[in-house]
Amino acid sequence: MARKPLKKRRGRPVGSKTQEPPPKYEVLPNRCPRCGSTRRSPYTHTERSSWFDRDGDRCQQITHRTQCLDCGFKREDVTHEYRGRFITNDN
Repeated sequence: MARKPLKKRRGRPVGSKTQEPPPKYEVLPNRCPRCGSTRRSPYTHTERSSWFDRDGDRCQQITHRTQCLDCGFKREDVTHEYRGRFITNDN
């Protein structure tokens, strides 16, 4: 008589540990340098530039063009994103 194939167990493997969630950051809205207002028109132009720093981490700068709805000042809102490590086969 042939044996029944073993069923694959569902869920996390025995002995694996819970990972810590990524840290949370409070992000403040961009303000107009002239009047300090956070009210703005929709973004009209978005520009992205990315690079890798010395440690191999990916960095990205995002520039949005917008206009203040209170005083009419045209400005660029700049944000930065830091992503995970870039891994090559040489490591």
